[in-house]
Amino acid sequence: RYRRSIGCGPVALVAMILIGVLVWLVASVEFNVGRSSYTTIEVGTSFEDVVTASWFGVDITDLIKMEGEVDTNKIGSYTVRYKLPMSWRTHEKVIQVVDTVAPIVTLNGRAEVFVEDFSAFVEPGFTATDNYDGNLTGSTKLKVTEVSDTSYRLEYYVFDTSGNIGVA
Repeated sequence: RYRRSIGCGPVALVAMILIGVLVWLVASVEFNVGRSSYTTIEVGTSFEDVVTASWFGVDITDLIKMEGEVDTNKIGSYTVRYKLPMSWRTHEKVIQVVDTVAPIVTLNGRAEVFVEDFSAFVEPGFTATDNYDGNLTGSTKLKVTEVSDTSYRLEYYVFDTSGNIGVA
C-alpha cells in the first residue's frame, strides 16, 4: 500500500524558508515620506518633498520612484505616489496648490485728495494685480461712502478667482 504522509518535504521546507527570508529582507526597508499624506503649498512656489529610504543602514533614496506631477503654477489637487522597486510598500500623498495671496490695488494719486468748492473730482487712476490672475484692474469695484457733508471715502476693491480681496 501507498501512504502519503502529511507534512512537507525538504524542497518545500527550503522554499518556505527562502520565501520567509525574502519577505524579511524586503520588510527591512525603511521608507520615510514625512508625517502627512496631505500637503498644501502656495501657487507659484516650488514643490520639494523630503523622501528617504534605507536598507540595513544603507541609503537607497535614489531608488525611490515618484509617480504623478505637481504643477505649482496651477491651482488644484495633485496626487503623487512614492514607490521602491524592491518593496511592495507605496506611499500616496495629496498636494493641494492654493492661492491665499490677496490682489494688490495701487492708487495712482494720493490717498487723501482735496477738491476746491465747485470743482470736479478727477480720478487719478489705479491698478489691481494678483499673483495668480495677473491684471485685475478692469474687475475693480468702487464703493463711495459719505463721511460728512464735505468728505467722502472712496474704497477700491477687487476679488481674485480664489476669493481673496484686495482693498485700497
